[in-house]
This record gives sequence, C-alpha cells and structure tokens, in this order.
Amino acid sequence: MATDIRKANTTRLLREAVTRCARDVEFHVQRAFETTGCSCHPLRKELQRLDAEYEDLQEELHNSELYKRREALSLEIRQVDAAEHPGLDNLARIATPFFRVWLFERLSSEDAPDLSSPNTLGANYAEAWLGGWRPKGG
Repeated sequence: MATDIRKANTTRLLREAVTRCARDVEFHVQRAFETTGCSCHPLRKELQRLDAEYEDLQEELHNSELYKRREALSLEIRQVDAAEHPGLDNLARIATPFFRVWLFERLSSEDAPDLSSPNTLGANYAEAWLGGWRPKGG
C-alpha cells in the first residue's frame, strides 16, 4: 500500500512538473512556429543584419568631427539657456498679460499680424516687448 501511495505521489509530482514545463515552453513553441513558418523570417534576419550595420555607422558618426562640433554647440546652447532663460521666463510672465492689448493694437493697424501661425505671432510679440513696446498708459 505504501508503495502504491509513493507511486501515485511520484506520478502526480511528475505530471505537475511536466505541466509547469509545458506551460513555460508553450510561448517558445508558438514563437518558433511563427518565426520558422512565416515568410517574414528571412526579412527579420535581414533587418538584424542591417541593424548591426546601422549600429556600426552610428559608432563611426559618434567618433566623427561633425558629431564633436554638434556636441560642442549643444553644450554652448545649454550653457546660454541656463544663464539667460530664467530672466527671459520672468519677462514672459510679466509680458504675457499684455499680449491681447498688443494684438488688438496690431489688428487695428496697417501692419496686422498673421493669425494663422501661433509661433510667429508669439515671436513677433516677444520681439516687440524686448524692443521696448509697452501698453499705452502703462
């Protein structure tokens, strides 16, 4: 009887282990069928090869004079931004409430701004403010 119980336990444990293993491998089996049976498999291999070439080119570019000049310019821009942007941000906070006044003045003048480009409109207002424009009576 004890032997039968051990056999049953061993069989049950073996079945559970095989079930766990099968569950873990099923994803890989499905993936193997997809990659082996799909016509995109050679395309994926080619993509891997191209990716390797691309990475080599990126490394060459990273070591190039162009990359070094670009990085130096980016660093200079970050330094200028760090020095100047806090003051400009403060000016923008002061100037923004008067934007509508400036806009309505311009709309009623000969040099009405183009309203189709928010970036250009904002840049024009900033240039006007930095150039000395202030609301009348203010």
